[in-house]
Amino acid sequence: MKHFTKMTKTTEDSTKKNAVIMGRNTWQSIPEKFRPLPGRINILVSTQATKEPDKFEGAVVCDSLPKAIEIAESRSNEIEKLWVIGGSSLYKDFECDTFLPQIEYDCFKLIDDPTVPNGVQEEGDVKYRYEVYEKITNASQ
Repeated sequence: MKHFTKMTKTTEDSTKKNAVIMGRNTWQSIPEKFRPLPGRINILVSTQATKEPDKFEGAVVCDSLPKAIEIAESRSNEIEKLWVIGGSSLYKDFECDTFLPQIEYDCFKLIDDPTVPNGVQEEGDVKYRYEVYEKITNASQ
């Protein structure tokens, strides 16, 4: 989670913050003591939450992804980057016309990236690792 925190909090302009957009289930999956995510503007998308906004203290509550983006745009003087951090229903709401092709794993190699933590990361009972791959451009590599 250190990398996630760094990515979603770091700004180039010290007078601005980043914003995170999330659904109600994602919000509720965050332990209460960490809600709202500190150092970021938290925008919560939920039709249920709009009926009881007081239950989501510290978050800007709205009922749709387009409305969340509109809120972020209206606060562009204080927001540098906007991160959509889940859940799955928000990702499904994105209008897109481009999709990634099936990945050919033998065309990529694992690389070291100094901006990404190495090895297994551990937070509480959760273990995970980040891996960065680079496309192989020359068959002799």
